[in-house]
Amino acid sequence: MRLTRSEAKAANRRALLDAARILVTQDGGSVSVDAIAEAADLTSGAIYSIFGSKNDLLVALITENMARIDEFLTPIDDPTLTVEQAIDAYLDAWLASYYADTVAQNTFALQVVLAAAEDEGLTRKLTSATTAEVSAIARLFVDRVLPGTDRRCTPEQARDIALAIQAVLSGFTLRESFTPDQTVDLVRRTCRAIAGIGTPA
Repeated sequence: MRLTRSEAKAANRRALLDAARILVTQDGGSVSVDAIAEAADLTSGAIYSIFGSKNDLLVALITENMARIDEFLTPIDDPTLTVEQAIDAYLDAWLASYYADTVAQNTFALQVVLAAAEDEGLTRKLTSATTAEVSAIARLFVDRVLPGTDRRCTPEQARDIALAIQAVLSGFTLRESFTPDQTVDLVRRTCRAIAGIGTPA
């Protein structure tokens, strides 16, 4: 059966994303538009018409990686969780997503970060994507009870906690690329301790 126009566009988008993920993982972020298009059995024009640029294609993949965690986040829907309990639930979701996609996803993300170090345009786009991720994480903690207090976490405190957790997990991902089998318990303890930064003195 012949695909509709929207179905064909969606199929081409998926083919380009899959091809880019494989090639960037193997060859780094400098892989050419032509190479990605050829691997997807499409023309380079498809990348520009669907994504706008190679950088936008890479950011779409990074955003897709971030979105994978959503399917593991159901436990955090419980409004009675404290900030520490919500952090534990978030870490469970993040680690489940991290290990579900094996090393390839993490190698891809590392290659994109390395490419961004030499491309200011890509850096700006990644910064925008990670800022959105921080906001999404922060929303998980707002109005939950802070450790050792009866106070509720404010949006500002939640953002501080989210930024710190994101930094810890980024470091974990980087080290895992070179030093597999790190102690997950250490990451968990560190992220729990981070909740203290949201507690007023």
